[in-house]
Amino acid sequence: MHMAGGVVAFSDVIAVTSGDGQVWLLDRSTGQVRSTVPPLTGPLDAIVPPGVQDYRALAVASDLLVIGSTTGYVTAVGPDGRVTWRHAGGRLG
Repeated sequence: MHMAGGVVAFSDVIAVTSGDGQVWLLDRSTGQVRSTVPPLTGPLDAIVPPGVQDYRALAVASDLLVIGSTTGYVTAVGPDGRVTWRHAGGRLG
């Protein structure tokens, strides 16, 4: 079973996830892909193999998209998809 983390809107972007961990940043007006955030690999790959399933929970904090991951990382990106910071939490997202 593949689960995705839902949909959120921030700035002029709509963010959506796929079950393999890909995050898509779409232009709010046109729906065109503006940027993507690739699936992650991390310290929990023995438990959750990369590319098989990575539930990416999404939240918005100010002008950042905060992305959880079952790899144990939490990542923040701007509307352009550039990583602002990443924290290795060492737990299942």
